[in-house]
Amino acid sequence: MQYIIDGEFYKITRVTGPKHNMLGVRFSETDKEMEVVDLDSSAKQVNFSASEVKSQVQLGLADINRELGTKYKISAIQFVGTDTGSDSIYAELIKIIVRRLESGGKFIEA
Repeated sequence: MQYIIDGEFYKITRVTGPKHNMLGVRFSETDKEMEVVDLDSSAKQVNFSASEVKSQVQLGLADINRELGTKYKISAIQFVGTDTGSDSIYAELIKIIVRRLESGGKFIEA
């Protein structure tokens, strides 16, 4: 996995054999409507919709906040709609990002 900070976005990329996923999030101090952007919106075949990604991220964020006793909020999400499909990959990726932040793990500057 790669952990990247790109401006205000914390990003994680995961490549395991033929499977690949990327998630970017911008955290917020307040509850706001999440902006969700497919970074490959011109692709003809899309495996994830913005609403699917948003739903997974919200579920994962709620789980990790409950588990760690944190109060992370997100104002924007970036993903790649052609990523490898899974019912829970983005929920897992947001948990990994938050755990890394909480443990003081490093993110590489983009």
